[in-house]
Amino acid sequence: MPVIDVDEKIMFLDYKPVISSLAVAEHLISVVISMKKDQVYTTPKEDEYEAFFYVYKGKGKTRIFNEEVEIKEGNFIHLEPGEKWIKATDDLVLIMIRNVIE
Repeated sequence: MPVIDVDEKIMFLDYKPVISSLAVAEHLISVVISMKKDQVYTTPKEDEYEAFFYVYKGKGKTRIFNEEVEIKEGNFIHLEPGEKWIKATDDLVLIMIRNVIE
């Protein structure tokens, strides 16, 4: 797998989060999610995959075990299958890694 410069993948839009592909392996995908303050990243309730997020830059909040928690630069979080949401409380850049096997 090549070395990837995450900073080159960061791009903000005023109206929605931006998802930029980092790498795809046989069973995993990784993406950068760039969000401006107050933007929200969500997945459908039917989302079957767990996901891991590394907070690369910024701050936000998410729900873990029905509790709203603050997340910040340097945090690593795991979200179970099902609906996921993360809200940026400041400009926020996440690296998401998830399984792509059914």
